[in-house]
Amino acid sequence: MTRNPDRSSGPGISQVSTTSGRSSAWRYADAPLNRELDLTSLRDVRFHRIGSEGDVPGAVVRSYSNRGRAFQHVSDAGAAWYSAYLFAEKAGRALPEWRPSLMQVIDSLLGPFDVQDLIAAYLQVERGYIALLARQVDSTLAYEYVLRHPSNGHLAVAQVKTGAQAVETDTLPTADEDLRCFIFSPRHNYPAVLPPNVVPLDVEDIAAFVRNNPNALPPVVQRWAVRAAD
Repeated sequence: MTRNPDRSSGPGISQVSTTSGRSSAWRYADAPLNRELDLTSLRDVRFHRIGSEGDVPGAVVRSYSNRGRAFQHVSDAGAAWYSAYLFAEKAGRALPEWRPSLMQVIDSLLGPFDVQDLIAAYLQVERGYIALLARQVDSTLAYEYVLRHPSNGHLAVAQVKTGAQAVETDTLPTADEDLRCFIFSPRHNYPAVLPPNVVPLDVEDIAAFVRNNPNALPPVVQRWAVRAAD
């Protein structure tokens, strides 16, 4: 997959491609522009427009986050299967006999912001909190948003990580004992010892929430969830 560098297909539009069959042999291009861009070894590929970040596997989105590489290897089976599925769908070919598990959806196919939205929905529906959107924090090191519980007014924050990212409890405001700190990692990448006011969320509970509350899910999460095999 790639993102259009000149954005002629629209902002943040991704495309999927594959080589154009056996006839697509490597060739050497020695034009000045090829040398300037260091793209002299070429091979024909066929591109298909996919869409915005919500249509792309989360593992692919994460692999390009804060990186300047034009090409990035993604070692994720779910993302590879779904990329093949997308290409077959766009190219009019037979679709692979594959459907992701719900765990693959949460771990590999949802993007970082989609998982943040999912945890916010879970905390509001299952734990009774109200998300304070004006207090949303644009930082993956501290916490993503602030919540308040209407029963007694206590505040909470949530730190959400995806993929292999580990939760960083050192950045949480744990010194405030009245503040509850929720943390989530789909792979349970949590520190062995947690402060008493830090509450780890279990991915099994999140998966059960997705199964049982389709109408409470953020739209992107719902779209991925209906494709899951379980």
